[in-house]
Amino acid sequence: MDTTKLTDKLQARRIEITEQMESLVSGGAVSSGEGLAFTEPVGEDRAAAVQRMTQLNMHSGLEAELGTVDAALAKIEEGTYGNCEICGEAIGDARLEALPWAISCINCS
Repeated sequence: MDTTKLTDKLQARRIEITEQMESLVSGGAVSSGEGLAFTEPVGEDRAAAVQRMTQLNMHSGLEAELGTVDAALAKIEEGTYGNCEICGEAIGDARLEALPWAISCINCS
């Protein structure tokens, strides 16, 4: 399998995720550093608190996705990319094309 195209997709997705995370931080929704925090007190109103919690959850989800993208890129470099982490069989080109950071084959998913 030629991984050049998939590497490009993964790197592009990595840039998108990083930009989205930076946007949340620069917009004041979350702070960078040792964890996430509210930038204003939560007590002002329920809608603002819900919005902040949604943004914190988005940031956490983006962090998790960034980890899977980075893991896929590392596997490409190691030469272990494309193998199911559960059964060890090949994941399949169509699945990797659709979801380049997939860690399992369609049968194990």
